[in-house]
Amino acid sequence: MWTDLLVLIGIFTASIASSMYRTVCKMAAAPEPKLQPDLDAEIMARLPRDVAAFLQANGFQFAGAYGFHAVRFGIWTAPAGTPIERRLCFSLTAKGSNCEWVTEFSDDASLTTTRTRSAFIFPRIFGEFLQSFPNASIEQLWDSHVRGEQFLVLERAIPVRACRVPYTERLRRSMTRQLSYVRSLPLWPLRGVYWFLVKRFLMHNRPVWRQDLSGLYARLPGTVPARGVSV
Repeated sequence: MWTDLLVLIGIFTASIASSMYRTVCKMAAAPEPKLQPDLDAEIMARLPRDVAAFLQANGFQFAGAYGFHAVRFGIWTAPAGTPIERRLCFSLTAKGSNCEWVTEFSDDASLTTTRTRSAFIFPRIFGEFLQSFPNASIEQLWDSHVRGEQFLVLERAIPVRACRVPYTERLRRSMTRQLSYVRSLPLWPLRGVYWFLVKRFLMHNRPVWRQDLSGLYARLPGTVPARGVSV
């Protein structure tokens, strides 16, 4: 009986590790999203009404639809007026849809506030801050996002500079850097079992101001330092 149980656990663990390996390799092979105007109608039709109403009320404008592997997503941008760039990303996959707010403080620092339960599966690079609230309304998600912005800028002194690199290039560069870091970790597919089964759930509903920034985000050369975080 115990032998059978151990075999099942081994198979289950190996399947997760294998899935993590395939996912990372697939993402690394084509890390750049492509603008696909033919997706505009689908994205607009699937956008939840409460989200559409919030975007309209706050002046966000549709900026285009993109494809990345099996993911289709649309981008809405906030009115210009501040150095930081704010946008909403609404994505569609075979498993459903997701909304997330993204603020880019510069070409090297950003905050994403999402509803996906898959956040934090992979280790993060310092400067690419993340918080996940799976059950939040769009208003609650926005409130947490704005509070996270204020914390990072005012309490952690994240520099704010105008972005000079195009959006898709920033996204590609961020993804490439993160995947390279993941694959540099010893036995990363096996460690991915812990990330998938435990770590991501520990980080749900934990705002950035309650996160251990120096421990959670890897400090690599060229990333943005913050007050109170050793370099």
